Amino acid sequence: MKKLLVAMACAALAACTTAESLQQRPLDWTADYAVPWETMANCLQAGFPGSTVSPRYNQRNRTAALAISMPGIIAPGPVIAEYTVRGDGDEHSRVEMKTWYGSKAYGRDEADRCARP
Repeated sequence: MKKLLVAMACAALAACTTAESLQQRPLDWTADYAVPWETMANCLQAGFPGSTVSPRYNQRNRTAALAISMPGIIAPGPVIAEYTVRGDGDEHSRVEMKTWYGSKAYGRDEADRCARP
């Protein structure tokens, strides 16, 4: 019985933490950076060791969506955050973040780190 309850709780958590359900949440923060959008997206993609980052790049629209999952009981793990990076001119990008869990400050710190030369 206990195993069944744990399995049901894990399934419910996975259902609530997909990239699609995260898209329904409001933004946690937005910031503009003097960094090209592809450079910012590539840096953010590499900035989460131990997690899985699923990128979706759209060259035509100059955007990237990065869904971040943590490994856990459920493979590949629940989506805990998503960055959206938008090109705003040749040398600027706008970064938006939504998160279910985790630290909003850490997510912002990663974007700030990626903006430093």
